[in-house]
Amino acid sequence: MEINSCSSKATHIALWRRIPHPDTLVSGGPEIDVILQTERAIIFCEAKWRSNVGRAQGKDRSKDQITLRREFFEKYGEVIYGAEPHFVVLGISLNGDIIQQGEPQRKQGRLCLRDITWDAICDIEGHPNAQEVRSYLKWKKQNSIQA
Repeated sequence: MEINSCSSKATHIALWRRIPHPDTLVSGGPEIDVILQTERAIIFCEAKWRSNVGRAQGKDRSKDQITLRREFFEKYGEVIYGAEPHFVVLGISLNGDIIQQGEPQRKQGRLCLRDITWDAICDIEGHPNAQEVRSYLKWKKQNSIQA
């Protein structure tokens, strides 16, 4: 993601947290699957297993899930999180094509849009249960219903 990889003093993880809507700033906006926050990066993850990016989103129903997350960072990222961290919208899927369904992968200033596969996530060696996680992914692929 072009963010210098160095250890973090603290990482905060939030699951299924709603953010203010980027079009209207009202509560109950998009629900972020996973938020990872360190002093160097704020990462909004959109995780999919066998589904596509949600479309017909936003005030005018002309946006998708990725666009709403990107617009939130563009409009409010620095105001909320300060001038230091990078902002990342990360699509996690079987094929690594979540971002490409909505917008191309890119880096614009401190904002990055990137894709990653479930295989790549499960291949992270630093996890204390990496082998068990990889075994679970293999099982899930074999036993989940094809879309």
